[in-house]
Amino acid sequence: MNVENAPYEISYTQFLRSKKKPQSGPSLQVRDLALLYFTWQSRYVAQRQYRQKFWPTSSQAAVSKRLNELKEAHLIKTHALPWLRDRILYSITIVGTKVLRNEGFEIVAVGDCPKAANDFTPGMKHDLDLVDLRTACEASGYIIEWHGEHQMRLHRKQGKGPVRIVDGMFNFQAPGREAWGLFEYERMGYRRLKFHDILHRLYFAYRPDLDMYVFFVCATPQRAEVLRRWAADSIWKVDRERIVFSHYEAVKAAGLAGGFLDLNGMPLKLPKLLDELAS
Repeated sequence: MNVENAPYEISYTQFLRSKKKPQSGPSLQVRDLALLYFTWQSRYVAQRQYRQKFWPTSSQAAVSKRLNELKEAHLIKTHALPWLRDRILYSITIVGTKVLRNEGFEIVAVGDCPKAANDFTPGMKHDLDLVDLRTACEASGYIIEWHGEHQMRLHRKQGKGPVRIVDGMFNFQAPGREAWGLFEYERMGYRRLKFHDILHRLYFAYRPDLDMYVFFVCATPQRAEVLRRWAADSIWKVDRERIVFSHYEAVKAAGLAGGFLDLNGMPLKLPKLLDELAS
């Protein structure tokens, strides 16, 4: 899909994959810039999530060493939450945002950093879970570019985005083409009327001229089935294969191949899955 047709600006994937040497210093690598941008998008990141995303074959000691180097360079900072499993979370610093801005990340404003994480709120848990889901979806090999909730809120403030903000938006490889996906992770159990209101906004608020799907992820398989049945009785009377449902553990394990079912009860059609079904 052409960049000019994107509902939000495409963010520097080609730059991050290039061999261009960053101008921020000889010790800063392209992967470090990708890590900083990922951190800015996600707001808070755990060390295990960095490892899964950027160093899946490296030792924990190697990951810790590089993160400490970035911290000592004042590009990222830590938030100690010793009662959590992850214990320490990372976020970007003012210096980190300045580096991204200098490297051409125009959407990043200098000083756009999250507040100190003195307490672990339900919203933060949702956002950390979302990082796990995003990383799994990207690792499944279909996603081309991910746009986070924070980016979309910035666009809305600039008058470029819709009223309803989803947890993620991405373009991905569908059979024979690129398509767009809206990603929604149910933070707390929606009541039926609230859920129908969300579907109504999703149905009308986003670009109807794009090849677009809606991905709903729920806490459990049972909850995913409830929402799928509710959606089947909602405004979504056409394109019933374009809204799909799954649950957290399945998506965390397999990304977009994690058991998504459409309103007809059929699995999401992805290129590799179609090949497997045909064999």
